[in-house]
Amino acid sequence: MRRFSNFFGAALLAGSLGLSGVAFASVPATVHDQFRDLGCDAAQIRSTARNIERLNNGATTTWREMDRQWNELKPAQEALVQHLDLLQAMKNSMTPAERKALDTAQTNAERISARTTELHATLDQKGIDVGSPTFHVLAHQMVHEANAISQAATLQTR
Repeated sequence: MRRFSNFFGAALLAGSLGLSGVAFASVPATVHDQFRDLGCDAAQIRSTARNIERLNNGATTTWREMDRQWNELKPAQEALVQHLDLLQAMKNSMTPAERKALDTAQTNAERISARTTELHATLDQKGIDVGSPTFHVLAHQMVHEANAISQAATLQTR
């Protein structure tokens, strides 16, 4: 299940209390918080990629099932990029270990973004065979990249 930022949670609470027009300060996110959220994004990507691998091995998998997985993957990939952008903005205040973890996450996130785009392009091909090895290869690589991001993020949240 996705975790939402402090700002989003505060906005939901304010809306439920009838405070929608009231301005309030959000709690600034820390490097630790962003790495934690990055790890959550990577876990969602890994889970969805594993589902794609599993579906690719199924003889009765439909295009709709694969498309549903892409629709779960894309928001997690976008959230991953957003958290990396926030971390990039905080880079000057990071320790050397945090910078190294950010560089590792950035490299792997770029690969995941490229594979997400390739997965979508493959799904959009007319008459595509969802049992094609392309899906398995893309998903398998995303699992490994998401694992690398998760590991880098976990080391920074201890």
